Amino acid sequence: MDENAWYWADFGEIDGVKVVGGAGNQLISSDWIREATKVQVPSTMALGTPLSIIDGIGVYGLNGLVNGVRPNGNLLWPDVPKCAYAASGYNNNKMFIIPEWDMVVVRLGLDEIDG
Repeated sequence: MDENAWYWADFGEIDGVKVVGGAGNQLISSDWIREATKVQVPSTMALGTPLSIIDGIGVYGLNGLVNGVRPNGNLLWPDVPKCAYAASGYNNNKMFIIPEWDMVVVRLGLDEIDG
């Protein structure tokens, strides 16, 4: 990520870690986040079509994945707390949020064919 292409406000250091960010305005309501990070496709539901390349049974929230229980009884990410959720975007961008660990992991990247 080209840090010169973004404006990041400098909030100084907290415990030796430089803290930067935007204006601090909340963009998404907490009610929407609560719903989006719940399983919306029950593990008892059948896959809609055998042609589907995405199997979100037991793990699909609203536009993302949650660490739900798959039909086989296992969590999607067995070594991660159940509260974790993730989103994927264009060009293989990924975001994982693990509230119990106070952790957000963001991967900004391109698909292999894009170099």
